[in-house]
Amino acid sequence: MTAPPAFARAVLPAAAAGAILIAAAALVPDAVRRTVLTPHVMQALGAIVKLTFLLLAAVFAWRTARAFEAGNPVRPAWRLLALGMFAFFLAQLSYAPYQIVLNQDPPYPSVADVLFMLAYPLLIAALFVFLRAYEEAGYPVGSAPSRWGLAAAVAAGCALVGYVILTPVIRADTPALEKALNVAYPVLDFVLLVPTVLLIRTTMALRGGAAWKVWAALLAGYVFLCVGDVLFAYLGVADVGGVDPLIHAMYVLSYGLIARGVLYQHELVA
Repeated sequence: MTAPPAFARAVLPAAAAGAILIAAAALVPDAVRRTVLTPHVMQALGAIVKLTFLLLAAVFAWRTARAFEAGNPVRPAWRLLALGMFAFFLAQLSYAPYQIVLNQDPPYPSVADVLFMLAYPLLIAALFVFLRAYEEAGYPVGSAPSRWGLAAAVAAGCALVGYVILTPVIRADTPALEKALNVAYPVLDFVLLVPTVLLIRTTMALRGGAAWKVWAALLAGYVFLCVGDVLFAYLGVADVGGVDPLIHAMYVLSYGLIARGVLYQHELVA
């Protein structure tokens, strides 16, 4: 089984269309919301789209890993990425009965958060293995001081944004476990962005090439994931209503972009 190029190219437009539909649902006439684009329909649609993208990313990342010969340093990286995305898929799948069948908001915290928390170390480890593999392969990774400098700059920028965004979250009067998760998700996203930016720097020398397209899609996916988690944490404690469609749209774009990057890589090796 391979990913047809036309199908892979359709993933990103599908993600964008789904995100726009979900985010714009609140703007349609009341009659449409009551009869066609009801909150239940939109919630179920978003759940199905997310599950589809996550499963695509997990399956084709694993198949990409198998396409590399044993001993190739990027093989374990793609396996780690596949396991991380599969954990995301299982977490989202645990929401499906509530979102699709019961028409309820999933509980928070829940077993899904255990799976999400397990996924992040896998994804972070995958990116660092990619960095090491590309260095061994002779990619223009730059000098060690330049890499450390870029990583420090990204980390400092994330810390500044995190301080502004997460201070109200920490001060909010919410249960301890919920507060810990509201802080943990954006922090893990920030950690994930550091090796991703380093990988983008490595592949920028190949702009227009295959590696650049793969990592540009993956980076954009991780950025939208971070935005979604930050919005969820910050707007949740700020008690701002009507933002759920926007948050769901961020996740749809995130998963769609990640799936697009994975599928593009699979095209190259399959």
